[in-house]
Amino acid sequence: MKTLGLIVNPTSGGGKGRALGEQFVAGLRELGLDYLDLSANSAAEALAKGRGAITDGLIDGLVVLGGDGMVHLGVNLCAETDLPLMVVGAGTGNDSARLFGMPIHDIPASLAYLAANLGNVRSVDAGRVTNGT
Repeated sequence: MKTLGLIVNPTSGGGKGRALGEQFVAGLRELGLDYLDLSANSAAEALAKGRGAITDGLIDGLVVLGGDGMVHLGVNLCAETDLPLMVVGAGTGNDSARLFGMPIHDIPASLAYLAANLGNVRSVDAGRVTNGT
């Protein structure tokens, strides 16, 4: 994997997201992994930045750091692409991270998981539900 896109929700986990994001970035550097920070002031802006990076072929994988809302954003970016998504559980509920056995509020464990699984992508089915309109 050449370059990871990274979207951090600084307000996740009761405001702990920013510090966890900084710790994650430091770990990426220690691992020698390149990343493109796609974090933004709003979810809509992060979605737009992410779409642009994907369309322009700037990233080879996406990491979202936050809670279930960030998972929703990441899934919407990666669905219908071959781009792998990693969730760093840093929210208050972290239901999605827990479901997939991802570390929660544990940056060293998340970095170890990333390093161990860079070439080991697991496919997951996704569906789209609409209200019929």
